[in-house]
Amino acid sequence: MATEQLRWGVSPLCWTNDVLEDLGGDIPLDTCLREAREAGYQGIELGRKFPRQAATLGPLLAAADLRLASAGTAACWPTAAWKRSWRRCGSTPSSSGSSARR
Repeated sequence: MATEQLRWGVSPLCWTNDVLEDLGGDIPLDTCLREAREAGYQGIELGRKFPRQAATLGPLLAAADLRLASAGTAACWPTAAWKRSWRRCGSTPSSSGSSARR
C-alpha cells in the first residue's frame, strides 16, 4: 500500500500582498521563492507576481524546488471574462505542475 507524504506550502502573501499592492511591492518574486524554500516549504500558492503561463511558471517553480500548492481567489465567480483569461494564458493550476486535489 502506497503512503502519501504530507507537503507544506505557503502563501506568497508573506512577501507580497495581492490586494494592497504597496505591501511587499518591492520584493522580487525570486526572493519570495528562494525564502519559501529556505524556510522548508515544498509548495507555494499562486500570487500576483507569478507568471500565468504554464510554460513559464513550471520551470520557475522547478528551479526553486517548489510546486504550485494552490491558486486562490477572493469570491471571484467564473464569469465569461474569467474563463477567457485562463484560456488566453493557456494554463490552469493543474497544467502548471500542481498535484493539488479538487
